[in-house]
Amino acid sequence: MFDLGYDAFTKRRTKNFKKISKIHKEIKKLISSTRNEHVVRLSSGMYPVEVSKSIYSVLFSLQRISDHIANIAFSIRSTTGSKTEALQAIENEKKKTESTDPRLSQESNMKK
Repeated sequence: MFDLGYDAFTKRRTKNFKKISKIHKEIKKLISSTRNEHVVRLSSGMYPVEVSKSIYSVLFSLQRISDHIANIAFSIRSTTGSKTEALQAIENEKKKTESTDPRLSQESNMKK
């Protein structure tokens, strides 16, 4: 994810936005399931409560890193770093390009 985000930001590429978004969602799901598993292990007495603070700290840090990478990548098309705004801006640019060049519109329709 870091490499994709870095590439998007430094080279102003938008082609990997969907990959970045997919990885970001996967990371969120993994963190959520890890938290749930942690609670189960903790309640079963598998390890002491003191370990809990460290686990939550690591998971929180991973979530923040993932969020920052996504925001930095999407910021090239959105001032707020919003994924929705960035993808909408790309879609608008594509429509604008297609309306000015009818050949691109025909090619796009052929791909569908």
